[in-house]
Amino acid sequence: MRQLQTTYTNNRDLASTFRRWRGIIEEKPCAAVAHVFIRFDGDQSNRFSYEIIRKLFETELPMVPFVGCSSSGQIYYGHITDEDVVITLSIFDDPTTQIHVYDYPFHRIAIGQGKQIVRYELNKIENVRGIEVLSAVTHDEFLEIAETVDSFPEEIEVFGGIAVGDEAHTPVSFTHAESPSSDNVAIVVYSGENLHIKTTRINGWRPIGFPIHVTSSSEDVLYELDHEPAFDVYNHYLHIPNDKNFFYNALEFPFQVTTPNGNTYLRHAKSSNENGAIIMSAHVPENSLLRMSYGDPNAIRSELIKGAKCMRRFQPDGIMVFNCLGRKLFWGSEADNDIKELADITDMLGYCALGEILRYRGKTVLNNLACVVIALREGNVRAVLEDPEEAGTQKKEGFDSSDGVISLASRLASFINTMTEEMMDANNRLQELLVRATVDDLTRIYNRGEIERRLKRMVSICNQTKGSVCSIIMGDIDDFKMINDTYSHQEGDLVLSCVAEIMKDVLTDEAAEGVVGRWGGEEFMILLPRTSLRRAGEIAERICDEVRNFIFEQHETVTMSFGVTEYRQGELLTEFTSRVDENLYYSKEHGKNQVRMV
Repeated sequence: MRQLQTTYTNNRDLASTFRRWRGIIEEKPCAAVAHVFIRFDGDQSNRFSYEIIRKLFETELPMVPFVGCSSSGQIYYGHITDEDVVITLSIFDDPTTQIHVYDYPFHRIAIGQGKQIVRYELNKIENVRGIEVLSAVTHDEFLEIAETVDSFPEEIEVFGGIAVGDEAHTPVSFTHAESPSSDNVAIVVYSGENLHIKTTRINGWRPIGFPIHVTSSSEDVLYELDHEPAFDVYNHYLHIPNDKNFFYNALEFPFQVTTPNGNTYLRHAKSSNENGAIIMSAHVPENSLLRMSYGDPNAIRSELIKGAKCMRRFQPDGIMVFNCLGRKLFWGSEADNDIKELADITDMLGYCALGEILRYRGKTVLNNLACVVIALREGNVRAVLEDPEEAGTQKKEGFDSSDGVISLASRLASFINTMTEEMMDANNRLQELLVRATVDDLTRIYNRGEIERRLKRMVSICNQTKGSVCSIIMGDIDDFKMINDTYSHQEGDLVLSCVAEIMKDVLTDEAAEGVVGRWGGEEFMILLPRTSLRRAGEIAERICDEVRNFIFEQHETVTMSFGVTEYRQGELLTEFTSRVDENLYYSKEHGKNQVRMV
């Protein structure tokens, strides 16, 4: 396999290059495919450049299909360039290797019957090794594409990129058969008995600052973070204004998203509206945890070296790279730092994308701020290459201290991260101390000190709010001493813990606002703000029934007695608690296993 490259400057030079390429192909007829990447904001429109190139392909290379899209930078002979058009021809040497190029309207992939047709067409191809996807679809539309390709066996690699555009330039993809469009999906299928494909993903973005909670969101729109307008985060911490340059300024500082189910990924902001809502590159579920992230040069460098080492052992004949435009913006004039380790291995093609597609463990996902690398090889590994580390020439990870700008940025990021981690550790230790000071060690509910503090607060609010009510429940486990004496203190501890859990479960099930705490020994106190005596009595009766019906393995039924009372405006706190204590005493003295309300 070989990769040949050229740029488009004028028709005459490109035609001459194409004729030379045709001579190479005709010497040994084999499969070939070309990639055409056109800068989204180049001097000529995408459609104008496409039509010129398409006509030259028809004239000089009619046997070669091509595929491409709009980009924000193309890889040309190992460098990320701002040339308007870069064309790469991949020529395969093994006669069994085949390339199939398709261009589907999005609705054909999205609709159920259309999906089946696409799957049927692709399933007819034998020895499929990889599927490349280029498109300008939205994230929601991408999910439909992913569902289609994920029906293929897990060992088939899926990769690709999303085309780049902005408000003035529509993102597009295209093939030799279809003109540039934002609605189509270009697919290249790589197959062959002796074709091998290996993929990897390089990141390097590290979280920075404190976690932020997504308190209001809908699909790809963030409305509130920690109950404040989402845009305030960028404005407060980074002084990024809400203007036409918001996308470019915010792109270098994406969010690390940890969803409620534990998945973690990067997502960047696309725009912000006048109300402070942020439109993200993809869905960010409500109740997710966000942290601002920052490209750490040393982390990127370290991951790049590891990725390149893995690819070098694979011994590829050619490499494809789909790199995020955010990484290009991060590096600025030193964008080649992101690919130079890979460029040392073999020929390379690729572009800077809005989103990077890669399949992992059978699921195709859209990445942000990633560098997706695809290595292709025809035939088996030829010989074991000498590992530079084993040969005593270990490549240094990180950047030399003489690289002033990079070193300063890296050290600032390291400083902020270290400070943040230390503050978070201190905060976690403080939270642990607070828990230990407010929570009962055995039952894991509030201890008496915390319940008394909350009780005072509840009564104070009730006195200050006209028409407000609140109630309390005091419960006591019947004959608890006998349980300890008969079955051991360990069994008694188990009973206390089970009763505490039952109380919490009932409060949750009843949608009550209350909290429960251990008042002392086998006594419990439940605080119920904005709750009447009648409603508090219902909750107490429910707890009484649940405890009585709970099955303990070592002994007979456990029962509880309860006292319930409602606060009377203006009375002393001691009068309030004394009355509930008297009601509990009444229950104990009149048969136990009951609720007394006064």
